[in-house]
Amino acid sequence: MAPSSHDTAPVARRGLGKLFRRHTEDPPESLRRQAETPEPVRPQTLDLALRDHETGLPTRVELDIVMRREMARAARYGGMSCLVLFDIRVASYQPTSDRPESPSPAKFVAAQLLDTAREADVVARVSKTRFAVLLIECDEPGASNFAQRTRTRISTESYARTADDLPIFVRSWAGCVNWRAEYADPEAYFAAAQKKLEVSFIGYEADQSYFLAD
Repeated sequence: MAPSSHDTAPVARRGLGKLFRRHTEDPPESLRRQAETPEPVRPQTLDLALRDHETGLPTRVELDIVMRREMARAARYGGMSCLVLFDIRVASYQPTSDRPESPSPAKFVAAQLLDTAREADVVARVSKTRFAVLLIECDEPGASNFAQRTRTRISTESYARTADDLPIFVRSWAGCVNWRAEYADPEAYFAAAQKKLEVSFIGYEADQSYFLAD
């Protein structure tokens, strides 16, 4: 079975995949130069945090660096990749005077994503409530299966408990897109995944409107 199916047992991700299919067409000149020429280190980038302090995951800054390299390799050798965005919100928590805010689910979500992703995949935290997984050598159906399986896993297990020993859960949404040559940079690739995520929000709100209608 092709490695893009994500049907095999998941393992924690630690690095990047190095297997790419042959490509019969020449890549765009700009992407070919990116693959052959390392980017110079700019002094201002040294001050940017590459790792999220709470989870230890790569930040959007480091994810963009990895995405740019993978896009250049895919354009040259014909490799596939998909980007999946997850939005995480606390689903059940009643604030109290002692705990006005819910415990952060970030470490729980990070652990679930690392456990579900393959070793070659890249897991990152891109904002307070959003996480990204760059799936290496994966097609869009495989990414959709991964997203649905991961959402179910995240949402069905409590990540903390209240002072009254009640479980606290998170609700998750996901949007995924496969890389295409028209995505010339990480920003365009990321924006396409965000649009898919917005569609999942719209679908959820429509479902809620239906069930709450008089």
